[in-house]
Amino acid sequence: MTHDENGRPASVPAESIDEPTLAAIVRDIADEWRMPPRRLDEPTWRDRVAARGSRRPAADGGRGWLGRLAGAATIAVVATVGLSLVAVWLTLPRRDGGLAGASPTASGGAATPRITDRPIPSPLPKLILNGELPTVTDVLLRVGSDYAVADLAAGTLGPRITGTVVNSDLQRLPDGSFACLCVSVDGWAGNSYTHAAVSFYRYVAPGAAAQQKKIAEFTGIPGPGQASSGDQSMHVDTVVSYTSDGRFGFVGWSAREPPVWHAGIVVVEMASGNVLQRVALPDISAGDGESAVGAAAPRVAVAPSGGRALISRQWFRIDRTTQAYHAGTDQFLVDWSGAMLAELAPLDGAQGCGDGVNDAGFTAVETVWLSCWNDGGGLTTVRRLGLDGAVLGDTEVNSTGEGGASTVAPDGSAAWFWAPMTRTITRVDLRTGEDASSTAPEPTASTGDDPLAALGRWLAPPVTAKVFLQPGIVLSPDGSRIYALGIQRAADGGPFGGSSGVFVFDAASLASLGNWAPTADFMSLAVSADGRFVYAAGTPGVDRSGDPSAFGASVTAYDASDGSVRLLAGQLGHDMATFATPILP
Repeated sequence: MTHDENGRPASVPAESIDEPTLAAIVRDIADEWRMPPRRLDEPTWRDRVAARGSRRPAADGGRGWLGRLAGAATIAVVATVGLSLVAVWLTLPRRDGGLAGASPTASGGAATPRITDRPIPSPLPKLILNGELPTVTDVLLRVGSDYAVADLAAGTLGPRITGTVVNSDLQRLPDGSFACLCVSVDGWAGNSYTHAAVSFYRYVAPGAAAQQKKIAEFTGIPGPGQASSGDQSMHVDTVVSYTSDGRFGFVGWSAREPPVWHAGIVVVEMASGNVLQRVALPDISAGDGESAVGAAAPRVAVAPSGGRALISRQWFRIDRTTQAYHAGTDQFLVDWSGAMLAELAPLDGAQGCGDGVNDAGFTAVETVWLSCWNDGGGLTTVRRLGLDGAVLGDTEVNSTGEGGASTVAPDGSAAWFWAPMTRTITRVDLRTGEDASSTAPEPTASTGDDPLAALGRWLAPPVTAKVFLQPGIVLSPDGSRIYALGIQRAADGGPFGGSSGVFVFDAASLASLGNWAPTADFMSLAVSADGRFVYAAGTPGVDRSGDPSAFGASVTAYDASDGSVRLLAGQLGHDMATFATPILP
């Protein structure tokens, strides 16, 4: 690997390399492979209820009311050096039968890959660079249940930043430090934690907190006779949301204390970590011997123009005898002063909007929109509400389905819904309810391929994939383009294949602008703040087809102007890695 005058990797002229040398390189990579860990977490009652809702997607990039997904020695290869020989060598028959060893499984929430008798492909290279570095090379990733920074210029993943395990939320501050509303949990009963403590931390380096302040702690109590029940929900829950400028954080919480659930919001100033306000929501029933009730932590959405906020709390009820369930959402309108929430005013209108509200916010004309999932999947209801709770209209979007994703314009003017298997994009005007759809052409073997994009096919020719994409659709910073991740249909008749790459649409007309071939099984997407580069994160433990492989987590950077691969960092560990934000500063 050569370096430029700043010590960064630089592309070099192509050099010849003989097959024995190339074979030794590939064997070295294979010898260094380690099997990734496999998660054995027991699903909670809420997980099973969510599964009953047709495994509905993590809309809003995994940050909707229900969209929180749990979740070596290497070698750098320069893009222009012998890639054609790599392709030839890896596809030639081998007397030794290829790589040996057990097949790794996907971790961190990916669907378990199907068993295959095909040879296990070798890992992706540590680093491939095709020209100058992209404009963003230090990328904050959510890794498993923690965070870490990937240095794409070196192809490395930094150490974990917080060391926490559930629902913590980290943001990078303008000075390069990190502010975390971090959650630690302990206690255990009936398949769920009973105690959660929330603290504010400022990190100047991974694991090195320069500032710490206790925010709050909450204790949930199992219902009578439910301590060992597999049907009850979590006992305590938290979620973090922010104002659009990131100045204020809202810690939503809920805790069971039979016979009721308590819930509330803690307002935190992110620059200082000071608690500005604590707001209590009305209690709701925790159920009885005939039924169990779970109440998710409430989330706050502030209107694009400021001045007003919407608090939404999702709840579930399940009948213990019939297993029938019902979901509902409590909503409250609140005046927002820019630092304080005023008195709560209940907002009706969510009743009858599908089987539950997946996401909500304000439109550009100061009305409210709801995105509601429906049992059976494939259908989303977009409802518009007046500030008095009157239903202004519903728009049915028959294009989300399994693995679907959505994104909303920052000004609340429109929402886009993506069906990754049918390649269909739908735009809904949140002011009027009008909608329009477009379907991208079927990808072909050559669509969007250049030598780097084809690397994923060389290492493992295209078969079962994850369902959740987070985020699976991103609006460009200037609002002109939509980027979305596709999922292949399985060639063997199974429900899911691997990645079909990145699809590009005009955000206004929905015209298809291209399809960029995948280098891995993509499950997360982001765009640089200048709009010049699109980044896709690959799933560890599977190849681009979703088959078991020695692939680690990866990040591929595409040039937004033509879809060519500018950079591939292919060995970022074996935990699931997704982008912390859809726009990379």
